[in-house]
Amino acid sequence: MSLLSQSPTPDAEKLHSFMILLSVYGPKKKEKGKTTPKATMKTKELTFAVNDTNYLNFLQHVLDKHGLGQYRVSSSKHFPFKFVLPKAQSQAISNVIDVDNEVDYKDMVKRICSIHPGPMKIYVKMKYVEKLP
Repeated sequence: MSLLSQSPTPDAEKLHSFMILLSVYGPKKKEKGKTTPKATMKTKELTFAVNDTNYLNFLQHVLDKHGLGQYRVSSSKHFPFKFVLPKAQSQAISNVIDVDNEVDYKDMVKRICSIHPGPMKIYVKMKYVEKLP
């Protein structure tokens, strides 16, 4: 047996459950002369082991889970998302954490590993994903 297979999994490599909510904007809806975009939410569940170094991998898994593998995430092209811890879901919307870059992602990972929450919600807007190559 190798030494790696005997070592326990570090806490940062523990699998965490995420509820991914993707906002997709459809054709505009007309009401009394006004046009407004119609948004629908698509929900998928993702189980992923987060750590400080897998930011781009996490983003790509989010896209793949929703069947959007044609979009590619890179260090120069990525999309923002909003992260909500389970304990804060019944509280004000101000408890949402905006994750716009790798620094914010590392902060999110630190929070996840420190409190070991249950399923967490991730909100993604399709308009940001569509800007990817």
